[in-house]
Amino acid sequence: MGLRAKGTWLAAALLATTALAETAKPEVSTEGARVGEWREQHYVDVDLEGDDDVAMRNTPRADDPEVALEPYGHWYDDRDLGRVWRPQVSVSWLPYADGYWAASPWGWTWVSSEPWAWTFHYGSWAWTDAYGWVWLPGTTWGPAWVTWFWADGYVGWTPLPRVGNPEIERFVLVRERDFAASHVRTVAVSARNLPRRVQDGFLNGGTALRRAPEVDQMAQLATQPLHRITERPLTSLAPWEPDRADLTARAAASAATAAAEDSAVQQSHLPREPAPGWVAGAAARVASSPNQHPGGWTGPREPH
Repeated sequence: MGLRAKGTWLAAALLATTALAETAKPEVSTEGARVGEWREQHYVDVDLEGDDDVAMRNTPRADDPEVALEPYGHWYDDRDLGRVWRPQVSVSWLPYADGYWAASPWGWTWVSSEPWAWTFHYGSWAWTDAYGWVWLPGTTWGPAWVTWFWADGYVGWTPLPRVGNPEIERFVLVRERDFAASHVRTVAVSARNLPRRVQDGFLNGGTALRRAPEVDQMAQLATQPLHRITERPLTSLAPWEPDRADLTARAAASAATAAAEDSAVQQSHLPREPAPGWVAGAAARVASSPNQHPGGWTGPREPH
């Protein structure tokens, strides 16, 4: 066989092999790739009914409540309340229990130690028979969305009810002397253990029962100093709140300044008195103040 004939034969064989491979290739759907593209970037959806408007659908952002809260609970569609979120907590869990109260220019401000602390300042909490306590999204910040009970040596609070009056079992209750505790849950009293006079007073109602405690009186009645703040706590701000970045920057700057001061003192070998609320240890300083909390604030602090 000549060289030209051999080359022609090889070319024909190569074409036949390619055609066979194309025929045997399985048909691949692009739907998964399209959805993946929409999730990573954007997906343009054109109205098929002839409308010229083009809808741009963005992927969920980090400032989306559903994305921010997904790691800590589950979202449900409630027939009466709409889209709600339930934290993954025990059946005995109550809103506004893991944290403490601080006096502020906005009134009593709740400072929560929970990862979803900002939910107590936006939207509202509601009790449902199906899911227990659930959170309804909202965008307006508030120091705390609660109704109060204060009488006969006890203080209680619960999320503002959507309708009717809340039951006493829905309240977080503490003795007046424990109101300034740094961890409310550790001093909370079960409604079943309240003195009979307090239970009767709650059921009978009265103007004194439905008002918030007064700061001056609580400062005298509580056995611990009241927490006081002059700015909104960082943990109370939603991920999308503009002030959050400003407060974060200021906290970082304050920490950097404190670190620089400590370094200067160590280099100078000068004795230094421990700051209030700290105890000097052999190798480190240990926080002893019950008023310190993860938000970076310390109390009590007098307003400017």
